[in-house]
Amino acid sequence: MIVLKPIATVQTIVVYARNHDSTKAYSGIITPEETDTPETKTGTLTSFTDGVLTIKFTYGFQEARFYTISIISETVTIYKGKIFVTAQTSKFNPVLNDYLEEPNVNSGWVVKT
Repeated sequence: MIVLKPIATVQTIVVYARNHDSTKAYSGIITPEETDTPETKTGTLTSFTDGVLTIKFTYGFQEARFYTISIISETVTIYKGKIFVTAQTSKFNPVLNDYLEEPNVNSGWVVKT
């Protein structure tokens, strides 16, 4: 699942793609689950390295909503997935494959050091 912010500016979507051709245009069919009305948006290819495709899209995502996305290169669907939109930041770091630790806060608990 892709997690994006509720903003109407350019956002980067990173996916694992089955195939890639840098000479072809990419488009994304974004469908809000509430309305089930698909909208086609043209994406800008940023990079493709080791099967990881990075594309930039502009769409007016709304907070706490789910969307489905299909990324298409001409007539070939190269990715299908879900999007969740939230303004909260993730505590999970996918690079380290671990959760980030919270800074030490005074929670009232006595911590033995």
